[in-house]
Amino acid sequence: MAEVDKALVQQFSDNFLILSQQKKSRLEETVTVKSGIIGTSYRDDAMGGSEAEDVIVRGTTLGSKELPHQGRYVDLTDSEWWTHIYSHDEQKMLADPKSAALAIGVAAMNRKKDKRIIAALGGNARQIRENGTSEFVPLPASQKIAHGNTGLTRTKIVSALEILGLADAIDDDDLSNMVTLVVTQAQISDILNDDKMTSADYNAVRLLMDARIDVFMGCKWKKTNLLPFTNGIRYCYMYVKDGVLLGLGQDIKTSITVRNDLHGQPWQPYIAQSTGAVRREDVKVVEIACQE
Repeated sequence: MAEVDKALVQQFSDNFLILSQQKKSRLEETVTVKSGIIGTSYRDDAMGGSEAEDVIVRGTTLGSKELPHQGRYVDLTDSEWWTHIYSHDEQKMLADPKSAALAIGVAAMNRKKDKRIIAALGGNARQIRENGTSEFVPLPASQKIAHGNTGLTRTKIVSALEILGLADAIDDDDLSNMVTLVVTQAQISDILNDDKMTSADYNAVRLLMDARIDVFMGCKWKKTNLLPFTNGIRYCYMYVKDGVLLGLGQDIKTSITVRNDLHGQPWQPYIAQSTGAVRREDVKVVEIACQE
C-alpha cells in the first residue's frame, strides 16, 4: 500500500498529526551563530592571552612580542529535503497535506543543525597552520571524561565544570555566555538515581525532567536523542556558548512547486539550507562518556 493511502478520507479526520520527532533546533541557541556566510567556508580568527611585564630598567628597547593567533574554519555543507504529494491523492483527503509536509521538512533541517553542532563538539576542527595549510585538530584527551562503567553522575558533572574552570573558560561576569550540558533522557534518569543526590537536588532534577526548569548545577540542560552512541556508551557534552560556532550560508528556504515533468504532476515541497559548525576553542568543550 502506498504511504499516502494511509491518510485517505475513509479512515482519517480533517487534520494531520505530525508523529513524534524533534521539531526545533535545541542547540542553535546554545552556540554562537554566524549567518550570511558567502562561499563554501568561513574562517574564524581568534587571539590568545598575554601577560604584562614589570618595568625593570626605564628607557630600554622593547623586544619583539606577538600574540598567539588561531584560525579555524566552518566548512558549509548543503542539505535538501523534498517529498511528492500527488494531486489525485490530495483530492481524497479532508486536510491539505502540503503544510504538514513542509513542517516535517523544516523539522528535519532543524535536526540537521543540531547534528552539525554535535559533530563539531567531539570531532576534528579544521585549523590553519602558519604555512597556510590546514590541519585537523581532535578534541584533546584532557577534555574527555571516561565512562568508568557508570552513567552520568554528579561527580562527572563536577569534574567537567572543574576542567572548564581551571582553563578560565567560564566567565562568571558574562551571563550571556552560558554553559550547556547536552544529554538524553537516560542521563537525567542517572542523576535521579544517584545516591549522592540530596533531596533538594532530587526535586530540582524532577523539575528538569518535567521541563519546568532548565538550569541545574550551573548548566543549562538540553535533551536530544542525536548524541553519539557506540557500544553502549553515550557521548554527552558540556560546553561554553562562545566555544562553538554554527555557520549559516543559507538558512532554511522553502518552496512548493508543481512537478509537471512527473506523471501525476505532484506537488513538491522542497527545503534547502547550507550549514556547518566548528569547535572554536578546545578548552571550552568537555566530552562526558556515559554508560547507557
